[in-house]
Amino acid sequence: MVIEAMRIQSCGVSCTCDFLEIQNGSFADGTRSRRTCGFLLGSVTYYSYSDSLKVMFVSDGSVGGPGFRATYTQFNYTVSNGK
Repeated sequence: MVIEAMRIQSCGVSCTCDFLEIQNGSFADGTRSRRTCGFLLGSVTYYSYSDSLKVMFVSDGSVGGPGFRATYTQFNYTVSNGK
């Protein structure tokens, strides 16, 4: 997934007001999630090395703004058995 633009209210390093939470895999697999907020200059790419990549947007609703724009591409990976 590529976050192409982001303008999300930031309330400190822990992003307590508004944030995007990005998680590689499911909660059961123990993979940590990452929160991000604020302004993005350029783009950021996230990869999933399992069968899922979860994205959740959370807002406290106190400030309106443009939000974020992201795109994703799915690649199907198959293991070759050497034949």
